[in-house]
Amino acid sequence: AVHRLFAVCGLDIIAFTPGYFSGDCFVVAKKLPIRNILFVRTDTIGDAILASSILPFISNAYPGARVTVLCQQHIAELYEPSPYVHTVIPFDFMKAYQYDTYRRVICAKVHALQPDLVLNSVYSRELLNEYFTLASGGKQIVGMYGDTSEIAEQVRDSDNKIYTWLVPSLGQHKLELARHADFVRGLGIIPDKMTPVVWTTEDDELFADTFFQSHN
Repeated sequence: AVHRLFAVCGLDIIAFTPGYFSGDCFVVAKKLPIRNILFVRTDTIGDAILASSILPFISNAYPGARVTVLCQQHIAELYEPSPYVHTVIPFDFMKAYQYDTYRRVICAKVHALQPDLVLNSVYSRELLNEYFTLASGGKQIVGMYGDTSEIAEQVRDSDNKIYTWLVPSLGQHKLELARHADFVRGLGIIPDKMTPVVWTTEDDELFADTFFQSHN
């Protein structure tokens, strides 16, 4: 199904892949200049909040790099106040599934970034998540090996060859934060503690103060 979507959009995903590297090779590849990072999160609010725990580690590991988050449009305001995010590319989930012309528009925005590193930390990869990740044009694409709860095993195994590096996360039943810790370790980063964060703006703080004062 992923490949049918690519065919509809007229994209040659093979043109974007730098090859399939082993873990040792990725450690070498990481030393290439990383100026633009694309963080792909196509899921909903709960998973997005948990995934926010990854962003501080990315920021520390790649100082000076610009981080762009690709997410559903109703999740965008979660990432916009983050000190670790420079740009957010929001999209309409149902439109992206239904209309190839709309997917082209989103892909054009992603390609304009010319990402040096694309990070797909979703463990249960699914159709749209795979599509935007593999069509990103990233010089290096890192993802989770993951399971087949949301994608056919044959499709996953075929798509695996397009990733630069796939991070394993052993165990069928595991907390989501533990999966994120595995992903961070797969980038060569040692996480001390994975902490989900919801960032707020000054307007949010003012609203909260006014609310509690007015209601005593």
